[in-house]
Amino acid sequence: MSKMKKMTALLTAFLCLNGSVFAIPANAAEVEDVFGKIYSYSTDTFSYTSNGDNGFILETELVDPDFMVVGIVTKQNEPEKITSYIVTTVNHNMGLGRMFEDVVDNELGMELQVGDLIKIEGNFEWLKIYPPVYLPCNYDPEDEKTSMIHLGNGKDVFGEEFEKVIRTQLVLEQMILDNETIRHPKLDLVKGDVNIDDEITIVDCLSLNRNLLLGEPMCDYAKAASDINGNGAPDSDDVLSILKECIEVTENFE
Repeated sequence: MSKMKKMTALLTAFLCLNGSVFAIPANAAEVEDVFGKIYSYSTDTFSYTSNGDNGFILETELVDPDFMVVGIVTKQNEPEKITSYIVTTVNHNMGLGRMFEDVVDNELGMELQVGDLIKIEGNFEWLKIYPPVYLPCNYDPEDEKTSMIHLGNGKDVFGEEFEKVIRTQLVLEQMILDNETIRHPKLDLVKGDVNIDDEITIVDCLSLNRNLLLGEPMCDYAKAASDINGNGAPDSDDVLSILKECIEVTENFE
């Protein structure tokens, strides 16, 4: 990279860290797409749009899921003991909820994984519980029986392109009980990849800057990828670290 380009990049960092939103015209639309109020993208087999806290919209002719598993909750002192699954609604605009492990085991007889797609046959409703999430259920014997169908993992149904949906919807932080913990799946986490495109570019710096200065939303995966210094939350030091990686001052953030 030329000295002029490095100086320009460092000037960008200075503006970012001093309260200015500096945008490169060629990338401005991409930054807006990533850090607007929704995430959205399309492939040959599906079209995805996040509704933020209200789940997401999935347009496809392959399957018709009601939920996707986005987190796995276990006992704090027994990490292999699953107590419930965190799910988000697909095409229902109802947001995050819980499916208790015993309900899933009774219906499906299997352990679910993050990214699994679930279809509910029959009526279902939300039952409020604590923590303040919801449980899809229907236990009234006079109502139509509700059954659960496992449609497969999104990556098996749609291919590796669905990994981006899973990353964007992944829940790594949520209010849980004192004796619970969220099992973090094995992620191919790309440090510095704020916009979840498997690349580290100036757009990632600008995207993180918009979150820090303007409070624009960021999914849990992006938060984890942004936390370069490992202090538990993205900050201005992380913006500078990502920038240094972009202009090859560092390699693998070292």
